[in-house]
Amino acid sequence: MPKYRESDADIDFYNKFKIEEKILQAEKLLLKVQEILRQKPDLFEIAESSLNHLINDLEQRENSLELKRIEELTNKHFFVDSYQRGYKWKPQQVKALLDDIDEFKIEKSSDFYCLQPVVVKRTKLQDDVQYYWELIDGQQRMTTIFIILSYLNKDKFFHLRYETRKESTEFLNQLSNLPENASEIPLSTIDSHYFFEAYKAIQEWFLKKEEEAGFSREDWKSKLLKNTKVIWYAVRNNENEDFRKQSIEILVVSKCDVLTTYLSCLDCILIKIDARQLHDFLSSWKSLKFSV
Repeated sequence: MPKYRESDADIDFYNKFKIEEKILQAEKLLLKVQEILRQKPDLFEIAESSLNHLINDLEQRENSLELKRIEELTNKHFFVDSYQRGYKWKPQQVKALLDDIDEFKIEKSSDFYCLQPVVVKRTKLQDDVQYYWELIDGQQRMTTIFIILSYLNKDKFFHLRYETRKESTEFLNQLSNLPENASEIPLSTIDSHYFFEAYKAIQEWFLKKEEEAGFSREDWKSKLLKNTKVIWYAVRNNENEDFRKQSIEILVVSKCDVLTTYLSCLDCILIKIDARQLHDFLSSWKSLKFSV
């Protein structure tokens, strides 16, 4: 996957400027509402009802598309609904993710490794007062990251609940309590089998990597938390998930096409890489297109 390099200071300044500008516009509108109510106090009940409806609507809306560091997911509650297929990643897929993050080279703090999109919807379950983020797409990757952090932290970094079987959720949330070199434990569900196979693959990968000179488990974890981001897309509760999922796929694919076309037009000498490196770089973007 390609690296992204941005100036954190420039981005933060621009974002803060745009936010302050929008807040100022909102304040002007509220001042206008106040002036109207002073002139026509009989409209207060209508205004109160309308504003309460607006506030409720705003609370239900989420940012349409953003990049989130893995560390920003701490203590969030995720939920996988029963219509989703179970966790099915094989050990080689888990190790491929570990390798990709390990091989990513950080040259400055703003560099980050980008994971594929996670599509979520804010929801409240009937038997729980806690709000959850329902994982509409990306549950395989998020579950793998949950298991990785359970192994590294020996604690839950965020919360993950599977609707399919209560036993599966209980097993998943007990992985952080397993001792080092755990190899055989009772498995009550097919989900537990795949969870444990992923856990063993992670354990094996880290134990093998620690035999290499210079490898640091803490450095790797820091790279995952601080320099790895997901493309986070939150849909509103009253929108059709299939349509929104299609939209994010089209958006990501179209952006990959634009970048591919742009890079193809660059002179290899100007960007100081040879033709083979350019080909490999473009191939990584094409693979992103077809795997979203």
